[in-house]
Amino acid sequence: MAEHAVSFAKDFLTAGFAAAISETAVAPIERVKLLLQVQHASNQITPDKHYKGFIDCFIRIPKEQGVYSYWRGNLANVIRYFPTQALNFAFKDKYRKMFLNGIDQHKQFWKYFAGNLASGGAAGATSLCFVYPLDFTRTRLAVDVGKTQAEREFRGVRDCLLKIYKSDGVRGLYQGFCVSLQGIIIYRAACFGIYDTAKGMLPDPNNTHILVSWMIAQTVTCVASMISYPFDTVRRCMMMQSGLKGADIMYTGTIDCWPAKLTLGAGIRSLSCPERNARPPVIRVGRRESGTLLPGFFDNSTLNMSILGLKKKQPNTFKVKVITMDAEMEFSCEVKWKGKDLFDLVCRTIGLRETWFFGLRYTVKDTYAWLKPEKQVLDQDVPKDSPITFHFLAKFFPEKVEEELVQEITQHLFFLQVKKQILDEEIFCSPEASVLLASYAVQAKYGDYDPNFHKRGFLAQDELLPKRVLMQYQMTPDMWEEKITAWYAEHRGIARDEAEMEYLKIAQDLEMYGVSYFAITQNKRDTDLLLGVDAQGLHIYSPNSKLNPNKSFPWSGIRNISYSEKEFTIKPLDKKKEVFKFYSSQLRVNKLILQLCIGNHDLFMRRRKVDSIEVQQMKAQAKEEKARKKMERQILAREKQMREEAERAKEEMERRLFQLQDEARLANEALLRSEETADLLAEKAQIAEEEAKLLAHKAAEAEQERQRLEVTAMKTKEEKRLMEQKMREAEQLAVKLVEQSERRLKEADHLKQDLTEAKDAERRAKQKLLEITKTTYPLIAAYSAPPAPPEAADFAYESESMRLDFKDSDMKRLSMEIERERLEYMEKSKHLQDQLKELKSEIESLKLEEQQQQQQQQHQQQQQQQQQQQQQRNRRLSTASTVRREVTSRSQSTYLTAIETLHTCLRWLSLKKCEPAPDR
Repeated sequence: MAEHAVSFAKDFLTAGFAAAISETAVAPIERVKLLLQVQHASNQITPDKHYKGFIDCFIRIPKEQGVYSYWRGNLANVIRYFPTQALNFAFKDKYRKMFLNGIDQHKQFWKYFAGNLASGGAAGATSLCFVYPLDFTRTRLAVDVGKTQAEREFRGVRDCLLKIYKSDGVRGLYQGFCVSLQGIIIYRAACFGIYDTAKGMLPDPNNTHILVSWMIAQTVTCVASMISYPFDTVRRCMMMQSGLKGADIMYTGTIDCWPAKLTLGAGIRSLSCPERNARPPVIRVGRRESGTLLPGFFDNSTLNMSILGLKKKQPNTFKVKVITMDAEMEFSCEVKWKGKDLFDLVCRTIGLRETWFFGLRYTVKDTYAWLKPEKQVLDQDVPKDSPITFHFLAKFFPEKVEEELVQEITQHLFFLQVKKQILDEEIFCSPEASVLLASYAVQAKYGDYDPNFHKRGFLAQDELLPKRVLMQYQMTPDMWEEKITAWYAEHRGIARDEAEMEYLKIAQDLEMYGVSYFAITQNKRDTDLLLGVDAQGLHIYSPNSKLNPNKSFPWSGIRNISYSEKEFTIKPLDKKKEVFKFYSSQLRVNKLILQLCIGNHDLFMRRRKVDSIEVQQMKAQAKEEKARKKMERQILAREKQMREEAERAKEEMERRLFQLQDEARLANEALLRSEETADLLAEKAQIAEEEAKLLAHKAAEAEQERQRLEVTAMKTKEEKRLMEQKMREAEQLAVKLVEQSERRLKEADHLKQDLTEAKDAERRAKQKLLEITKTTYPLIAAYSAPPAPPEAADFAYESESMRLDFKDSDMKRLSMEIERERLEYMEKSKHLQDQLKELKSEIESLKLEEQQQQQQQQHQQQQQQQQQQQQQRNRRLSTASTVRREVTSRSQSTYLTAIETLHTCLRWLSLKKCEPAPDR
């Protein structure tokens, strides 16, 4: 029992992983097959967009939907195939044991084969019951075309299941289940039945070469897919009916889908479709199922064997490189291909339907030629290079581009070719028209002008003007770019196809537009001419002028054109006019001229007839496409405008938000500052209140101080008055002292004069005394001198003592009096200075601030004057003191001298009295 469980799990995991890997590998082919199967039943794929075959579908998918779209729905497919293949293998073994129990595969071959068919069909039907919704989801996601999410119907597996379930319920998820059950039984029966039968007939299945096993698996799956493919097509179409309502429903059921609509409407080919649809499923199923079936042949050791490849015989082909105006393509062509086959392949590849304007041009012997569609490619005189190079170009030009060019790809190819011819100066264009055309070319390439994106110099790498125009004017590239940009900015809102059409409208009015020139000569004059072939007719030009033809032959006026060797003949419709003949340099040139003439004439006649059904359909589709694109552009423009407005509003809101944030930040900062300020103000208020109290207290004290100062000021004024009075008294005293000193000086002079007189009197007295002494007592003095009487001696002593006492006391008294007066004067002066300073300080303290500023200069001047006066008084006092000292000293000396003289006189007189009177 445990061994069977391990074997079942082993088979389940092996088959599941093999199926997931193989399905991912072949997912692109599977999607191509699904699109080709159900494109007629899909509402998203319009008839004009139907795929023409496997190659067309395989090429258009990445162009229209992107490369990753090959794997669209692959997740659902992997989820589906893991349980599908796992359940197939698992249930197949269970059913084989049921149906092949007791059957010998060698002796009972048909029973063994039928048992394998029954077990394979039963296993497939059983697994389908579980995984059909995932298979349904895979189909709907694969057919959901569209490059962007807005163009697609579903966003994924979950979205698809939910939308279908909401629309049609569980029945919608099992749409087409019956025919799927029939098909899967047939397919699985054929696949597993033939496979198991072939495997059982091998001598040693586990040691079979891997190449043989792969060939068996490939053959089995291809046969099974071919048998069951009609059932698969019907079930896919039925799956597309889920979610549709009313008239959109194409098939009412499986029976209606089989004969009524599918067979009669789309044809038997839609069931088998060997050309369009059969190759993809065969390739797809062959690769997928062979990869899935191979693990059953081998054990773990044989799975590591290398796979040997078979060398396929390469077909007899040749390589071709086709160069269009915007791409290069390489093809592998069969030898028997004609020019039309290669031309059609190129047109299908690029999606071109207006094929009558174009051709494949090649170069041979320094001239060009066009590939002929009715002849084989290799039979023409094409180059023998490998690959052979062709240029896909416009061979014929329309008369009116806006009416004849329908497809956008046609307009784009014409635009690129005409633009190249103008830049290469094959078409003459005036400078003004060149700038205008360049502006449309820039619009077609870059879209609308955006000054934020298209900065100065963005056209530096683009070739927009012919070299002749650039050399004709002395202008820098920046100046040309400025002029082109000025026109380019006015084309805002013009789409790429519209800009290219405007370019062609302007270019078709140029004289050399669409004209093919050939060098010819005339027989009569043997002069060189130029033949021009265009959509209007044939034109003859002089060699030096390609703009104005000398003669023209419109197509409506030409009866016949022919050539013989190098001679070319133009026969006018009017037989009266002369037949025009000319000669070309080579026969090949005449053939080319005739080919261009036939093609242009056919198009000329075709334009004047009713359009064919194909052209009418193309124009209608183009008109619808243009209307749709115009509507899309309008919607896009509105959305763009709304987006721009939204972006502007967003920017405004962001700016407003930033502004509000700044304001909020500033407000918060201001709030914080205001809170801090409030706190500070509260503190200051408290401090101010305290200061107010203090100031009130101080004001009261100041008021008291003011009153005190008023009293003091009054006292100070009184003291000042007294001091001024004292100063006046001091000045008067000083004046009195000076006068007294002068008076004493005069007294000293008088005393000096008296002293002089006293000295003269003394001298006369001495002289007289000497005379008396010499004449009266000469002998008395010599022989005897009577003793002095005691009274005389006492008198002399007393007189001397009196003289000395008088001298010292007078001197001391006089000196002390003088010194005392000087000290009193100095003390009074010092006391007066101290009083003045004290008065000044008191006055200064009582000064008001504004009065101090106004009276400061006057006070300083008065103070300087007072200082000068004081200095003068001091000098006078000093002088008076000096004079007083001198007078005193002189008076003292004179006085002493006078006293001495007086004492001498008195002593002499006393002596004189003591002498006896002389005898007469």
